[in-house]
Amino acid sequence: MHPFPVQVPRLTNVVMIVARDYHNIAVKADGTVWTWGWTINGQLGNGTTVDSEVPVQVIFPAVTPCTYAMSPLDLSNIIAAGGSPTITVTTPADCPVPATSFQPWVTVNTITPIGGTTSVSLQVSANAGVPRATSILVADRLFLVTQLGQ
Repeated sequence: MHPFPVQVPRLTNVVMIVARDYHNIAVKADGTVWTWGWTINGQLGNGTTVDSEVPVQVIFPAVTPCTYAMSPLDLSNIIAAGGSPTITVTTPADCPVPATSFQPWVTVNTITPIGGTTSVSLQVSANAGVPRATSILVADRLFLVTQLGQ
């Protein structure tokens, strides 16, 4: 501890700084993040629990962008007797494929990942001859589900 301001070694071109009780954070103009101080629980973000008196660069894990390709894009005119349509989602294997239905007559049965393809199986209950429509959300895409009234 210094009772007066000092230049932090290895730290230049700082655009933002946060001073905490036990560790500090700086952001450089190039976007990199640097920390120093105590790191009992890994607060410095460099993959260790070793304290540092000099700034260490924060290590961010690689992020795989999640892109989705879907088929079919249309779930309209499902027969009145109901059925089990399936939406096939193609995406990198480690990307989640959430699915939500907004009506009780369309339920999400299973979400089965197989490599880079995920099948989302739905169950559409039979209707009483009245046409109806709802939407479902699969991997951040909205689908219209319509059912004939025959």
